[in-house]
Amino acid sequence: MEVEKVIIPEDLNCLPDLEYLNIDGHSLKLDIVTSKENKDKSCPCIVWIHGGGWRFGDKKDTIHRLYELARAGYVCVSINYRLTDVAIFPAQLEDCREAIKYLKRVGQNYKIDPDRIGVWGGSAGGHLAALLGTDIDNSAKVDAVCTWFGAFDLLKMDEFPDGVKSRIPHLTADSLDGQLVGGDVREVGEIVQKANPSTHITGNEPPFLIMHGAKDDFVPYTQSVELHKLLLKNGVNSNLHIIKEASHNGIGFYDHHIRLVKDFFDWHLR
Repeated sequence: MEVEKVIIPEDLNCLPDLEYLNIDGHSLKLDIVTSKENKDKSCPCIVWIHGGGWRFGDKKDTIHRLYELARAGYVCVSINYRLTDVAIFPAQLEDCREAIKYLKRVGQNYKIDPDRIGVWGGSAGGHLAALLGTDIDNSAKVDAVCTWFGAFDLLKMDEFPDGVKSRIPHLTADSLDGQLVGGDVREVGEIVQKANPSTHITGNEPPFLIMHGAKDDFVPYTQSVELHKLLLKNGVNSNLHIIKEASHNGIGFYDHHIRLVKDFFDWHLR
């Protein structure tokens, strides 16, 4: 499917479609967005991971969320990864790891400080961002994690709070979750545990900022509440914001929520 061309604001630069990995004939690419005003030689980096149920979406779809952070002096990166029509989990995590490794390896060419990399994602991207934050692969270590309306325990994805009814099926083999893990979520065992960020927490994780809408009818906000509790229990710096009137995919998230994200990264990456 052809992706609609994105028009970048005039005060920003964009380096589009840089290949960070070619695997089995699939070219995986990223876009880098920076401010034209930024003259710093070494900058913190924020990597955005798009959502779409691991099945849909593209790095350009929600790249606009990075604009204010680019204006604030960050090198901002939006990445693609293999979707579930190409490969099941852990392909998506492996691709995100490779993107981080690529930025650490060649990032100085783009003024990226390899020791100040934060990751941020929404929905499926929030899930993958959390997996990077709880990953034991130190070669892809990130220094701060922000998740928006992410999934963190696939076995509990149909446990919605009272008054909220799920708009999509979960757990079954043909659900988005099932397509990620290659079968009924309740029956594929070990792969689900590997796909759950909540099972990997050791206490060595970077700081987390977790945001979710209370009216989310795709991913229950209790997913974020439980992740937050587990992080705190293990001594990890975690902040949780449940947005009362917000639902999914950024509906009900406004400019001041982007500023919360900026403040979080400013505190931990600058």
